[in-house]
Amino acid sequence: MIRSTGRAVRRFRWPIGIAVAAVAIAIAAMVAISYVFRPTPPPGIIKALHLPKKNNCGEELVQVKRKPHFDFWVFPLDGTWHHTRPCLDNLLAAAKTQPADAPIHDFIYNQVLFILSQKPVRFYEHDDPKQKLLVKVVDEKSGALDFSTFDRIVYVNKRDVAHNSMSHVDLMIFLFAAAENYLIGDHPDPERGRLYEALGNAVISVVTDTIPEKGLRTQTQCEIRPEFKCSWFHAVTNRYRPTSNTGGTLNKDLQVIRDLNRGTVVLDRLQEKVPTDARAELIERLRTAAGEGMNQLVYSAGLKGGAPVPNLFEYIPVTPEGKPIANSWLFYAINVEKKRGYFLQREYWKNCSYHIKDMLHLYAILKEAGSLADTSGFTLPSDYLGGKSLLDYIVDTYTAKLDSPEGLFKESPTQPNGNYLGCLEGYKQPAPKSVVEYLRNF
Repeated sequence: MIRSTGRAVRRFRWPIGIAVAAVAIAIAAMVAISYVFRPTPPPGIIKALHLPKKNNCGEELVQVKRKPHFDFWVFPLDGTWHHTRPCLDNLLAAAKTQPADAPIHDFIYNQVLFILSQKPVRFYEHDDPKQKLLVKVVDEKSGALDFSTFDRIVYVNKRDVAHNSMSHVDLMIFLFAAAENYLIGDHPDPERGRLYEALGNAVISVVTDTIPEKGLRTQTQCEIRPEFKCSWFHAVTNRYRPTSNTGGTLNKDLQVIRDLNRGTVVLDRLQEKVPTDARAELIERLRTAAGEGMNQLVYSAGLKGGAPVPNLFEYIPVTPEGKPIANSWLFYAINVEKKRGYFLQREYWKNCSYHIKDMLHLYAILKEAGSLADTSGFTLPSDYLGGKSLLDYIVDTYTAKLDSPEGLFKESPTQPNGNYLGCLEGYKQPAPKSVVEYLRNF
């Protein structure tokens, strides 16, 4: 049988080869034809937006066309909300200076619709978590969203569950800033402003909802300070995790805490000019969540103490004997299921960069939102850390590397389980001295 098959292959190798080549040529021709005859945007769309020359949107446009009424051009922002944010910020900055009838305002709305039309984006109601795509919640004739059909918007992973609280706060900040512009900016459009505020509320509510509510928040009574509640906001880049409560990426959790508070700063400005009861409730909800996020870092017993999620102490690597390692960066993340911290392996230089980013986030949290929680847990001497406070330990790790013979950009010796690899020059700047001094003297 094998011999006869071999003879047949040899006999027909030329016809087979010709057929394969013909198929390849046909496919290439189809691709070329589709490229040549693809729709081209009407001239002047990008120019009419009056974006700065240096922006994060690029020069490419894509057509959104769905019969009978959807037909518009936007930037191809089809990534995560974290990655769409820079272009959205550029668009909003340009919109603030333009009159109410300028084309950029409709363009931004269409851009938001495009972002919300991506496959991982789902709409649902808090009391009915059945997920819907954009097409089920938008009137395609008018382009208006039907808020009676949803009050939550989630970016899901490959298993259709929420997975990244950081992306949610990124989009929230943009939407609340857009609401501010259109409600109390120089060229008000109240209806548009209320729409963006409602979208922002729907996006951030997934973060403040708890895991049983299909959200991204694990909320517990703090074990060390039981008079307080603690909250961890789950986020993980991996889109194949089976549940939403597995994410334990430190910089993402810290950004969420920071931006929950920053969202309230925007909403406070709105509340001063056009107060509403619903917004007052939202501000209180976000402030409470940010404060509980700070509590989690220092007043939770952490995974080792029986809590379902980690505290900040557990991001300090330990030796096989369980002693904290001073000459090592913080873990990039903790796998909550396996209760084990880990560093980035492929882009190893980012472990240094993320330690710096964690410091920057802590600086912003304590400086901007310190009044939302009892922050003494960050500065109390810890026997576990050899008498140092948590903040001092984190800062000393950084300054010791900076002052070492190897400096910030080369590998330094560490202990088993540690990581003291250098940053990549040009990728991440050293932490500003003002940040280092603020954290050290906090």
